[in-house]
Amino acid sequence: MDMRYMLLVKTPPSAWEGWETLVDGFERTIEFMDKLNAELAETGELIDVAGLADPTLARTLRKQDDMVVITDGPSVDGSDVIGGYWVVDCDNFDRASEIAARVVGFDGVNSPDAIEVRPIMDANSGQEM
Repeated sequence: MDMRYMLLVKTPPSAWEGWETLVDGFERTIEFMDKLNAELAETGELIDVAGLADPTLARTLRKQDDMVVITDGPSVDGSDVIGGYWVVDCDNFDRASEIAARVVGFDGVNSPDAIEVRPIMDANSGQEM
């Protein structure tokens, strides 16, 4: 493989409200994710994958007036939150985007609205920042 990419699963904060009660159909989502992960592992493209805990369990640290301010909870700017990620090792950006499109295209319970695909910088690869 040639390049590592991080696929960041992005969801609106509202997607987390009551998610633990979404039993109906959630098994289908888990089956889809398990199948995708198995396929990526078989092709050697899967490096790592994880779902993240509820964003209300987050802690945000910001620099403010030369001090670090710690706030319990996610960023409060109302933007999407990161629900999980994949790290894949693919031939090119198009292949990483193809994998991400499968996830965004899946119509399951709590399917992500967006996945951001970003190359992982490697000092030895010559990749542009």
